[in-house]
Amino acid sequence: MINLPWVRLVIAVSLDGRIAFSSDVKANLGGSADRKVLEESLAWADATLMGRKTLSIHQNTCLIHSKKLINQRRKDGRQDQPISIIVSKKNSFKSNWDFFKQPIQKWLLSPKESSEKTLDCFDHQVRMEETWEKNLNILNKKGYSKIALLGGA
Repeated sequence: MINLPWVRLVIAVSLDGRIAFSSDVKANLGGSADRKVLEESLAWADATLMGRKTLSIHQNTCLIHSKKLINQRRKDGRQDQPISIIVSKKNSFKSNWDFFKQPIQKWLLSPKESSEKTLDCFDHQVRMEETWEKNLNILNKKGYSKIALLGGA
């Protein structure tokens, strides 16, 4: 039996559809309690998974800002931020996005080999397998057993 990692789903959803404008412009919803839950989920995680489209809309990822949560991660022998894994079938990214300046490890999970230019933007690439069970097993073997899945509905 394969021991898969835990996946925590962290999504932004609104009943009126304001989370995804038709022009693919990001929406900033939620308050301080929502931000607290988000940061606690990030603090729990070894890694985050986010799709390329979400990244292209926001051009960054969520970070832990709470000093208390960062200090707890350090005490536990972990990096300040979980690694960020971008899932993409397309290997087209703009290196001027804020994401590529954020203080995190950046990985790419992609079904095909990337060009040198794409790899320069990421710290590591993992080749996507045909099932999520296999992908999660690969991440688990690399020591990432707690994964936060970030995105919209």
